[in-house]
Amino acid sequence: YKMEEVSDAFRYMAQAKHTGKVVLTTGEAKKDETETKERGVEIREDKSYLITGGTGALGMETARWLIEKGAKNLVLTGRREPSGEAAAAIEELRAEGVNVKTIRGDVSRREDMERMTDEIQKSMPEVKGVVHAAGVLDDGVIREQNRERFRAVMRPKVDGAWNLYRSTKYLNPDFFVLFSSIASITGSAGQSNYAAANAFMDAFAVYGRTKGVKTIAINWGPWKNSGMTSGHEKVKTRLENFGITAITPEEGRKLIETITAKDITGVIAINADWKRYSSALYGMKENPFFSEIIAASGHKEKNHAKEKELLNKINLAPPEEKNEILLAYINKFTATVMGYDTPDNIDKELPLMDQGLDSLMAVELRNLLTDSIETELPVSLLFDYPTINDIFNFIKSQLTESLQEVQYKEDRTEEETFDYIDEMDHNELLNLINKEFE
Repeated sequence: YKMEEVSDAFRYMAQAKHTGKVVLTTGEAKKDETETKERGVEIREDKSYLITGGTGALGMETARWLIEKGAKNLVLTGRREPSGEAAAAIEELRAEGVNVKTIRGDVSRREDMERMTDEIQKSMPEVKGVVHAAGVLDDGVIREQNRERFRAVMRPKVDGAWNLYRSTKYLNPDFFVLFSSIASITGSAGQSNYAAANAFMDAFAVYGRTKGVKTIAINWGPWKNSGMTSGHEKVKTRLENFGITAITPEEGRKLIETITAKDITGVIAINADWKRYSSALYGMKENPFFSEIIAASGHKEKNHAKEKELLNKINLAPPEEKNEILLAYINKFTATVMGYDTPDNIDKELPLMDQGLDSLMAVELRNLLTDSIETELPVSLLFDYPTINDIFNFIKSQLTESLQEVQYKEDRTEEETFDYIDEMDHNELLNLINKEFE
């Protein structure tokens, strides 16, 4: 807060919404900060820039950004020799006059990192910028995870970041950028290991700052044709259904430019329709971290009734239509999660796992159904009830009260006839009245 906003600062602190300290800045400090942001990061022709995971699609896009900024010496590391598109792209860069050195090695292994550092010192100009873009996936729900699967995903992020920092900190790099993921912020079905690994990097960025290194963690959303979702069309389709649009390479490079020009430690970079995303992501509406974003999107005002849409329809429907409404919603949610436009391609009597539903989709479907019926469903829902008909019968058993709540007048005693009206909110009463006049 500015000094002239001191009353607002104390009011905000009194509400106990902050994490850490509330800071008051003078006009001069603000001016210096603005100048820093406008100046941006300096890329020098006579220095080198190191990218781990540099031969991957995301690493190559980062290399293109550095070259656009004027870099002439790049070091790209990876566990394998570059091949295919990466090898061709590297040759194109060399043909343009860029000195590109590729080194094979595993950044999570300390001895490999020391060897690569020695090789860089002997053959390349001094390193003045570092981007850690290495990472692997090994997705699976918690019940399928084990120590080795966690280690495989944690090593490149945790050991890799630490080894890279130890090997380059004495060079006093102008920037040390960590490619993290939105998974560590919002969580991601089936990616407990990946979320944990990236959460370490988010925290490590803060540690780096305390040591005087300009460290930035970027929590990336999905990239188009790059990154961890590359080649996973079903994953992309599901993300689009939930309001997440992939970042194009051009957008990504611009974001890197904008982010590195600012004096910040962590930032989320994602193309999101927050209304749709917050509705689809289980537990997000209750997460105070996103409260201002969701409120700004109008989510709380417009989606409260939406959350109860299924129960409202069931409660207000004649008894003979209730089951049909519930089944239709289960079909619709299943189609959405599986990436279908309509449920026509789904057999209600065959196990969904045999029709292409994987364990991650199972978690997403369970979360959608839990939010819609406002009843906590078991995590093992799709394992215990594998078909749509099985799911329908189980949920029906959980909603016995709702499925029977609205009966015709003759099925109730005189005292019971209108008791349920007292429990309805304003929107539910309007729906009931409108239905009577249809």
